[in-house]
Amino acid sequence: MYTSPASNTPSDPVEIPQPTSTNSHLICPLEDMDVSTPTKVAEYFPQDLVSICTYYTTAKAKTEEGLESILSIDKEDRTFENTIFAIDALQAFLHSRIQALWVVSMTHTEKEVRDEALRQKNELKQFFIEQFQSNINLFRAFYEALYNVERTEPLSDQEKFYIEERKKFYEREGFFLPENQFPRVQELKVEISNLEAAYLKNLDEDSSHRWFDKSALKGVPSVVLDRLEQREKQYKLTCDYPVYFPVMEYCEVEDTRRAMYHLFTNRAASVNISILHQLIEKRELLAKTLGYKNFAEYDLADQMAISPQNVQDFIDTIALHAKEKAEKEMQQFLQNLPESVTLTAEGKIKPWDIVYLHQRYKNTHFSVDEKEMQNYFPFESTLQKLLGKFEELFDLEFEEVPNKGLWHPSTKMIAVHTKGEEARLLGHMILDLFPREGKFGHGYCVDVSSPYKNSAGEIQPAIATLLVNFTPPNEDTPSLLTHAEATTLFHELGHALHQLLGCAEMPTLSGYHVKTDFLELPSQILEEMLWEPEILESLGEHYQTKEKLPKGLIDKKIQSRAFNAGYMDLYWMVLSSMSLHYFREGSSETKKIREDLYRKLLPFVAVYPDSNQEGTFRHIADPLYRAKYYSYTWAEAFAKDVYNHMQTLAQKGELHPWQRYRRAILEPGGGVDPNKLLKNFLERDPSLEAYHQSLNQ
Repeated sequence: MYTSPASNTPSDPVEIPQPTSTNSHLICPLEDMDVSTPTKVAEYFPQDLVSICTYYTTAKAKTEEGLESILSIDKEDRTFENTIFAIDALQAFLHSRIQALWVVSMTHTEKEVRDEALRQKNELKQFFIEQFQSNINLFRAFYEALYNVERTEPLSDQEKFYIEERKKFYEREGFFLPENQFPRVQELKVEISNLEAAYLKNLDEDSSHRWFDKSALKGVPSVVLDRLEQREKQYKLTCDYPVYFPVMEYCEVEDTRRAMYHLFTNRAASVNISILHQLIEKRELLAKTLGYKNFAEYDLADQMAISPQNVQDFIDTIALHAKEKAEKEMQQFLQNLPESVTLTAEGKIKPWDIVYLHQRYKNTHFSVDEKEMQNYFPFESTLQKLLGKFEELFDLEFEEVPNKGLWHPSTKMIAVHTKGEEARLLGHMILDLFPREGKFGHGYCVDVSSPYKNSAGEIQPAIATLLVNFTPPNEDTPSLLTHAEATTLFHELGHALHQLLGCAEMPTLSGYHVKTDFLELPSQILEEMLWEPEILESLGEHYQTKEKLPKGLIDKKIQSRAFNAGYMDLYWMVLSSMSLHYFREGSSETKKIREDLYRKLLPFVAVYPDSNQEGTFRHIADPLYRAKYYSYTWAEAFAKDVYNHMQTLAQKGELHPWQRYRRAILEPGGGVDPNKLLKNFLERDPSLEAYHQSLNQ
């Protein structure tokens, strides 16, 4: 039943009649989608229990109607448009509804609503797996259409690329397995999806906290303390990023740093460790059932890197170049230890002291006062100036529009348009900016809906939702961004622009739907901008005096960029190795694997035995990353290559290198092999040279 006939085509007569119809059977709910106004965008997200249930029911019904329409077409009448494209468009429709429910589950202020949105999202995800990743009838319809198409229809390069990728997909998803194995594969996919959702939900809703006297928070900036909940002269410290990281950077009391490190590296771990072990077991079983050696091999087979060995070679190369730099950094850090920092008996740095040491060294040797620098990046004016710069570089227009109907008053909605005589709406960006109880606690850009060229040839606008957790405002002070938070803003806007600009010919390849190890490249490129003197000068303005960011502070900040680059590279390689090894070895000894990796790659840092970081590592449960955490550094390496190339183009007199980048890298979405995109843009093979050079800039 599931074996492939010769040449992957049905065993019917070779003579195929010309199709009598191309789209008479086509029902595509994407055609009816309208998110062209702020009101329509807000309405796209269900905001109460009743509307969530209706949303689920409608999405499922429209998908079933579309599937019935596709499957009712006679095989001799199947074409690229009425079958292959129709399946893809229907898949994009359902994915969009799932993502909208996911946003509600991560953002709504009422726990009951969040829980119901997550439940319905998981139900739709299971339905998605059943219908698009497990549906043998759609598999047959695809190959029936392909048999006709290969004999009667010319295809574009993007359509050919899509077909080849889809063939690999059907093979990787087990459609050619023996009949008795296929159902178990589908069961495993659903079980894995539910475990992933549970792991992430536990992190998002974790409320771990500690109360401290003010004396235990010596050195923590007042701008942080003033925003904390207080009771009986104590302050409540949570694991939210705007709380945790400033405390670890500035608190002069070691006991407080140690307590917060313990809290942070154990949040949700009491339940997530067990879930992780189940994930490893079931992912390993899935991979082996599909004919792969392990889950890492399965997870990487369709990526730029292709194989676990290539990823390991990449990790080893990065670590080799970073090791010498990191050792020199550690020698410098240890020369004059602050009063509250002591080494272990083995002469190693305690893990809760690393961030504090970095900050103190940077402040002492580079005179970079991050607390002072933060005063020059009030969120509102920084965003306004940043979008103005993007308008200039990308030839776009940004307009803040009313956010009425969204889930929280602090959200922003921004409409993005192209310029010129044929200006059009690209879509809307929603920014959910500040932490609150129950909200997703990391930084993420959700691909709610992607650009879609409808049957009239018009491109329907997209939606990108940015979930971040910046330092919130209070009664006396506006939201002031640290340089790290400003970098996050650039990063997530990079994803958002990719989501709105990427308009591939196939709906599921539009937006930022690219290979995961290419996904972070546009974001990493925008991060590079925030280290340019002219960008810092144009953005930085003191929130009270309106003075520009001083040139001396800019110069010192840039000089400090590479001072701990060796350590950070090794740290990222620890995380990359964790995600690779967990799913390459298939072992439940996750704690031992993590500790061994820390000892190997960061031998100068002590291993904290009470840490359970593997239970807090959201990327290993995120379906987008899993074994692919290396993709951040992989993409960053090639982003530096692309960024340097754009600078070279500008130096040679090209007036608009960023617009060239927009057309060549962003606008194709996932419709073109990223290796080809890079080579065409660079006019050569990509290189790691720029990344290695950046270590010592």
